Amino acid sequence: MMDYSQLDDFTSDPQEHVKMLMRTFEKTVEHHGPDSFTPMCIYLDHSDNLMMTITCRPWSDKDDMYKAFSEMLFAFGALECKCLIFANDVRITKYEPKEPHSKTAEAQDAINVSFISKESSALVSVPYSVKDKNVLEWHFEHALISPLSKENPTELYQGDMVELFYVMSHIDTSPFTMAQLVNYYSLKGFNYQLAKDALVDKIKIEVESDDNIN
Repeated sequence: MMDYSQLDDFTSDPQEHVKMLMRTFEKTVEHHGPDSFTPMCIYLDHSDNLMMTITCRPWSDKDDMYKAFSEMLFAFGALECKCLIFANDVRITKYEPKEPHSKTAEAQDAINVSFISKESSALVSVPYSVKDKNVLEWHFEHALISPLSKENPTELYQGDMVELFYVMSHIDTSPFTMAQLVNYYSLKGFNYQLAKDALVDKIKIEVESDDNIN
């Protein structure tokens, strides 16, 4: 049983967010097969209300993938949100403790759900396997929650993504407004949804102001 209380600083109901993303993951695999889940990001305001969801655009290679992730994460500063929750499909390679430099165990598929704020970050990782007819089997016995250790950041390593999360969540002033970002997201093939009417109205005002200037 995972201790979701470790994530209470990010949102009032972290377990429900993880469950929702896992349900989305299941439906995607069921309808489209393995390796079909598109990385997605959820933004929450300081009252734990959903502000925006966005799924990633297609990418051409690993460098372009990280570029696409960065583009998604620019919304953190533009929204002035409390936290973001980022979900992606990963392959975890385990190592034998006696031979840390040798890949001696078969890779394990997992969904990673990262919780990011200015103060901290944490990773929820749940391994899975795919049965016949694209039915997922979750391996909760191997699931883990890894909060970033403030005393020793290397104690619970979360992978290379944590560096990207840190940089994109600690930009003092966003280089883009939300109006600019949603236009860019539409142009580049990101799928997004704005969840708050007030936010939609604010973006409309920004767009109208830009039109007036031009």
